[in-house]
Amino acid sequence: MKKNFIMILCLSTIIAFMIGVIVIMKGDKTISYTEDEIKFKEEYESLNGTDYESTNLVNINIDSDNHIKYLYDFNILEYLKEKDCIIFFGWPQDNYSRTVLPILIESIKKNKIDNLYYFNFKTLKSSYENNNDIGKIELYNNIMDFLKIKGEVREIIPSTVVFVKNGKLIGTHEKSLDYLTYASELSESDKKSLASIYNDLIKTWENK
Repeated sequence: MKKNFIMILCLSTIIAFMIGVIVIMKGDKTISYTEDEIKFKEEYESLNGTDYESTNLVNINIDSDNHIKYLYDFNILEYLKEKDCIIFFGWPQDNYSRTVLPILIESIKKNKIDNLYYFNFKTLKSSYENNNDIGKIELYNNIMDFLKIKGEVREIIPSTVVFVKNGKLIGTHEKSLDYLTYASELSESDKKSLASIYNDLIKTWENK
């Protein structure tokens, strides 16, 4: 009787272990990332520990699953005027961009948004400021005109997040928080406050 009990116990243990292995194997899914997601992560993280124009760049860790999709000069106006999307205007040498991106990406994922569109407009802005490329100057002016708030045409600041739907500007947010400077890193409380701003804008955008 005792031997039978021991055998049953051993068999039960083996079966339980096999079931556990099967569950683990089923849960072991291969995750792949897009070329844009990989490129974006490398583009920003490669500048960790470096300076730009005598300013220490904020170290940044970008999630590989970042939902980033690149936009370029040739299609930025199409997405602003014809698509329902959220677009991040920035570049990796800008500390505001580096500071807010992890929070923005987390908010995008939390709200189950498929793509966060990214437009690096550094070269475009430089052409506009140096007045050396008519086509780029016209494009920059068109973007500024679309992003005007309360009828005022404004310069585009890196770190600006734009929410558009049906060709209309639903909302924008730039920099991080009003009381923080260019070189400020975010505290845990700051991160929660910024996430709340992004989440509210996303909800407003979704409900339009």
